[in-house]
Amino acid sequence: MSSNNTSDAGNTGLGETFVDGISSIGFIGGMVRCELATAHPVDKDEQGNPSLIPYQRLIISPQGFLQMFNMLQNLADKMEEAGVLSRVKQGEEDIQ
Repeated sequence: MSSNNTSDAGNTGLGETFVDGISSIGFIGGMVRCELATAHPVDKDEQGNPSLIPYQRLIISPQGFLQMFNMLQNLADKMEEAGVLSRVKQGEEDIQ
C-alpha cells in the first residue's frame, strides 16, 4: 500500500512521506489545510534556490492541529537543547 511519495515503514503498515517544506497553510471550511511541498530540481526562486512545489495536502481538524503543534514545539525544544537547532530572533533573515 504505497505510492510514489510513500514507502512502507517497517512492518507497521504505516506509510512515510518526505517533504522539503510547507508551501502554504490555511484554515478553510473549519479544517486546517497544509500543502506539503518538495524542492523542484529545475525551477529556482529569485535567489537561485530550488522552488518548493506543492504535491500533497494534509487536512486536519483544529484539535488535531493544536495537538500536532504542541508535539512539534516539544520536539523543537528538545532539538534546540541538543544543539541540532538554533532559534532565530524575529527580524533576523537567515533561519538556521
